[in-house]
Amino acid sequence: VYMTRTEDVTSTADDKTNMLRKIKPDYCIAIHHDSNNSSSLNGIGVYYYYPFSKKAAKYVLDCSYDTGIYKNKRFKWHYYYTSRVSVCPVVLTENGYYSNNYDYNNIISNTKTDSKAVAITKGIVKYFKSIQ
Repeated sequence: VYMTRTEDVTSTADDKTNMLRKIKPDYCIAIHHDSNNSSSLNGIGVYYYYPFSKKAAKYVLDCSYDTGIYKNKRFKWHYYYTSRVSVCPVVLTENGYYSNNYDYNNIISNTKTDSKAVAITKGIVKYFKSIQ
Protein backbone atom coordinates (compact mmCIF):
# COMPACT_ATOMS: atom_id res chain seq x y z
CA VAL A 1 0.00 0.00 0.00
CA TYR A 2 1.28 3.43 -0.95
CA MET A 3 -0.23 6.60 0.45
CA THR A 4 -0.19 9.81 -1.56
CA ARG A 5 -0.16 11.70 1.70
CA THR A 6 -0.06 10.91 5.40
CA GLU A 7 -0.19 14.49 6.70
CA ASP A 8 -2.58 17.37 6.15
CA VAL A 9 -0.61 18.60 3.16
CA THR A 10 -2.03 18.76 -0.33
CA SER A 11 -0.51 17.16 -3.38
CA THR A 12 -1.36 18.02 -6.94
CA ALA A 13 -3.11 15.73 -9.37
CA ASP A 14 0.14 15.61 -11.33
CA ASP A 15 2.01 14.50 -8.17
CA LYS A 16 -0.45 11.63 -7.70
CA THR A 17 -0.33 10.69 -11.37
CA ASN A 18 3.47 10.67 -11.39
CA MET A 19 3.42 8.43 -8.31
CA LEU A 20 1.04 6.00 -10.05
CA ARG A 21 3.28 5.88 -13.11
CA LYS A 22 6.32 5.25 -10.95
CA ILE A 23 4.99 2.49 -8.68
CA LYS A 24 2.64 0.87 -11.25
CA PRO A 25 0.04 -0.40 -8.77
CA ASP A 26 -2.57 -3.03 -9.51
CA TYR A 27 -5.34 -0.82 -8.08
CA CYS A 28 -5.76 2.78 -6.99
CA ILE A 29 -8.47 4.14 -4.73
CA ALA A 30 -9.03 7.78 -3.82
CA ILE A 31 -10.87 8.16 -0.53
CA HIS A 32 -12.54 11.55 -0.11
CA HIS A 33 -15.41 13.32 1.60
CA ASP A 34 -17.69 15.70 -0.26
CA SER A 35 -19.38 19.02 0.45
CA ASN A 36 -22.14 21.00 -1.20
CA ASN A 37 -24.00 24.27 -0.79
CA SER A 38 -27.11 22.19 -0.18
CA SER A 39 -27.18 20.42 3.17
CA SER A 40 -29.72 17.91 1.84
CA LEU A 41 -27.20 16.00 -0.30
CA ASN A 42 -25.89 12.91 1.48
CA GLY A 43 -24.54 9.44 0.99
CA ILE A 44 -21.69 7.73 -0.79
CA GLY A 45 -20.56 8.31 -4.33
CA VAL A 46 -18.27 5.90 -6.16
CA TYR A 47 -16.90 6.87 -9.55
CA TYR A 48 -14.74 5.43 -12.32
CA TYR A 49 -13.49 6.60 -15.72
CA TYR A 50 -12.40 3.62 -17.80
CA PRO A 51 -14.69 0.62 -18.34
CA PHE A 52 -11.99 -1.62 -16.84
CA SER A 53 -12.38 0.31 -13.57
CA LYS A 54 -16.17 -0.05 -13.39
CA LYS A 55 -16.17 -3.53 -11.83
CA ALA A 56 -13.60 -2.47 -9.20
CA ALA A 57 -15.72 0.56 -8.35
CA LYS A 58 -18.95 -1.44 -8.12
CA TYR A 59 -17.53 -3.82 -5.51
CA VAL A 60 -16.46 -0.89 -3.33
CA LEU A 61 -19.88 0.75 -3.70
CA ASP A 62 -21.79 -2.42 -2.83
CA CYS A 63 -19.67 -3.26 0.23
CA SER A 64 -19.79 0.34 1.45
CA TYR A 65 -23.52 0.76 1.00
CA ASP A 66 -24.18 -2.59 2.68
CA THR A 67 -22.79 -1.17 5.96
CA GLY A 68 -26.05 0.74 6.44
CA ILE A 69 -24.08 3.92 7.15
CA TYR A 70 -25.22 5.72 4.00
CA LYS A 71 -28.76 6.83 3.15
CA ASN A 72 -28.07 7.26 -0.57
CA LYS A 73 -25.60 6.07 -3.17
CA ARG A 74 -24.33 7.29 -6.51
CA PHE A 75 -22.40 5.19 -9.00
CA LYS A 76 -21.30 6.62 -12.29
CA TRP A 77 -18.62 7.60 -14.73
CA HIS A 78 -16.59 10.64 -13.67
CA TYR A 79 -13.97 12.80 -15.34
CA TYR A 80 -11.53 12.48 -12.39
CA TYR A 81 -8.04 13.48 -13.58
CA THR A 82 -6.01 10.74 -11.93
CA SER A 83 -8.27 8.02 -13.30
CA ARG A 84 -7.85 9.23 -16.89
CA VAL A 85 -4.06 8.89 -16.93
CA SER A 86 -3.68 5.52 -15.28
CA VAL A 87 -3.52 2.01 -16.65
CA CYS A 88 -4.72 0.36 -13.43
CA PRO A 89 -8.28 0.47 -12.15
CA VAL A 90 -8.84 3.80 -10.37
CA VAL A 91 -11.81 4.25 -8.05
CA LEU A 92 -12.87 7.59 -6.58
CA THR A 93 -14.98 7.45 -3.42
CA GLU A 94 -16.84 10.31 -1.76
CA ASN A 95 -17.70 8.94 1.67
CA GLY A 96 -20.37 11.33 2.87
CA TYR A 97 -20.91 15.08 2.89
CA TYR A 98 -19.42 17.45 5.42
CA SER A 99 -22.34 19.75 4.61
CA ASN A 100 -24.96 17.21 5.76
CA ASN A 101 -25.44 16.71 9.52
CA TYR A 102 -26.14 12.97 9.28
CA ASP A 103 -23.09 12.33 7.10
CA TYR A 104 -20.93 14.71 9.14
CA ASN A 105 -21.65 12.81 12.35
CA ASN A 106 -20.62 9.60 10.57
CA ILE A 107 -17.46 11.28 9.25
CA ILE A 108 -16.31 12.32 12.73
CA SER A 109 -17.17 8.96 14.31
CA ASN A 110 -14.13 6.70 14.66
CA THR A 111 -16.40 3.66 14.74
CA LYS A 112 -18.14 4.63 11.48
CA THR A 113 -14.81 5.52 9.86
CA ASP A 114 -13.45 2.11 10.79
CA SER A 115 -16.57 0.45 9.32
CA LYS A 116 -16.13 2.44 6.11
CA ALA A 117 -12.48 1.38 5.85
CA VAL A 118 -13.35 -2.29 6.37
CA ALA A 119 -16.08 -2.07 3.71
CA ILE A 120 -13.75 -0.44 1.19
CA THR A 121 -11.16 -3.14 1.88
CA LYS A 122 -13.77 -5.87 1.37
CA GLY A 123 -14.71 -4.32 -1.96
CA ILE A 124 -11.10 -4.30 -3.10
CA VAL A 125 -10.61 -7.93 -2.02
CA LYS A 126 -13.79 -9.00 -3.82
CA TYR A 127 -12.55 -7.30 -6.98
CA PHE A 128 -9.22 -9.14 -6.90
CA LYS A 129 -10.93 -12.45 -6.20
CA SER A 130 -13.20 -11.84 -9.20
CA ILE A 131 -10.31 -11.46 -11.63
CA GLN A 132 -8.33 -14.52 -10.54
